[in-house]
Amino acid sequence: MSSLWLDTPPYSSAAYPPTNLQTMNNSEKLRLNEVAIRLNVSRSEWEPALEQAEPDVTVGIRHAVLSGNEDWRIHVAAIPQKVGCHYHQYGDETYEVVQGKGTLHFGKVVLSGNLPEVAWEIPLGVASGDCFVVPEGYAHQLQRRGTENLTILFACPDSHIDDKGDRHHLLDSPHLSVAAL
Repeated sequence: MSSLWLDTPPYSSAAYPPTNLQTMNNSEKLRLNEVAIRLNVSRSEWEPALEQAEPDVTVGIRHAVLSGNEDWRIHVAAIPQKVGCHYHQYGDETYEVVQGKGTLHFGKVVLSGNLPEVAWEIPLGVASGDCFVVPEGYAHQLQRRGTENLTILFACPDSHIDDKGDRHHLLDSPHLSVAAL
C-alpha cells in the first residue's frame, strides 16, 4: 500500500481538504510514501453506488456521488479504459484506487498565451490500495492496466466534474499506452 502525498495521518472528509495543502509544493504532494490517505468509504458503500453510476461520456467513465457537498464531494468511478485527460485551475483532487491497476499520467500545465502546454512527468503505476493527490494546475489521466476493472474513489469540488466549471480538457498524454486500451 502506498500513497502519493506527504505523510499526513488519515483524515475524515469533514476535516478535508487540510489547510496545509496550500503550503506544500507539487512534487511533495505527488511523491510516494508509505502512509495511506483514505477517503474512509467501505466497499459495501461504494459497490452499490457504482452499480447505479451514470456515464460521464466527456471523460469516458461512470461515476456516482457518495457523500459531501458542492465544495467537497466524494465519488466512486469505474474506468473502463481511460479517463479523458484534463486539469483544474482551482483546487486539488484526492484519489484512492479500490480495485484494479492503472497508470497515472500527470504533468504541470503552463499557459502559453491562452493555450495550455503540459510538462509531462514519468507516469506512475497505481494499484488497489494506493492513494494520491493531484494538485491544481496539473493535467491528469488514469489508464486501466490489465483485464481487471479499475475502480477509484475521488474527492473534489463539484466544479471539477462540470465542463462549464473548472474541468479543462486536453489531448491524451503522449505516454498513454495504446496497447493497454
